[in-house]
Amino acid sequence: KTKRTVPTIRPLTFSSLPFPRSLVWHLTPAHADILAQARIEHMQVADTREYSFVNFIDWGVSEIKRLKASPDSFMQLALQLAFYKLYNKIPPTYESAHTRFFLHGRTECVRTQSQEVLDFCKAMETPGVPLGTKYLLYRVAEKNHLNYMGDAVEGRGCDRHLLGLKMIHQLEIGGSLPPIYTDKAFALGQHHRLSTSSVPGTTFFGGFGNAVPDGYGCCYINKNHRLDISVVVDKTNTDVNSKNFCNALAQSFKDIRHVLMQEELSKL
Repeated sequence: KTKRTVPTIRPLTFSSLPFPRSLVWHLTPAHADILAQARIEHMQVADTREYSFVNFIDWGVSEIKRLKASPDSFMQLALQLAFYKLYNKIPPTYESAHTRFFLHGRTECVRTQSQEVLDFCKAMETPGVPLGTKYLLYRVAEKNHLNYMGDAVEGRGCDRHLLGLKMIHQLEIGGSLPPIYTDKAFALGQHHRLSTSSVPGTTFFGGFGNAVPDGYGCCYINKNHRLDISVVVDKTNTDVNSKNFCNALAQSFKDIRHVLMQEELSKL
């Protein structure tokens, strides 16, 4: 067998971590067969997904911040508006928020959908609504989103607490779940037709799948002068279409940008 050359890794001078070493895996024929079958099954699922992409090169974090707006809220409200354009409603939405302020903290759910967001989307899609009104409704929806994000990061979200209580009941008590977990409204709120998350860095490839059969998986990165987002759907489901959603999202970027810029110009 040809000996594989392992590249030399130079440790950071300020790191106290041990020098990294290459892991060599010794697979039995049985393990190799399992991996081969797993790859087949993975590709079967991947083949049912439709992947589309939006590169919004007209605007980015720098331009949004100059208007004293939140880049993440801009993206989230644009996603809500895009969904409203296609379905005339806003959906249960999952946006991941970190909880790393806490020991072993991971994530909490930010529920972007709200009455404030719905009011904004309705105004944006209703002819004759003044730009000033749209601007004020945007700011109200943005503030609501930022407040929820702040609560989630500081451990005041609801989803992980409810999940923890449910797991305790199942593992330590048993029997029928409390009524809240079988309520239709609770089930509807857990059906995240928009599953969203941002990624750090400057280079973006890939994304993640939809959380529910009739949903959209939206992975995005907000860069200084552009916004990039991938949208993944189950192409066997006729209720969703990634290309249509991306077109609606690109238009939503332009619509919200117009509202923010015109209002700021009116103050000059």
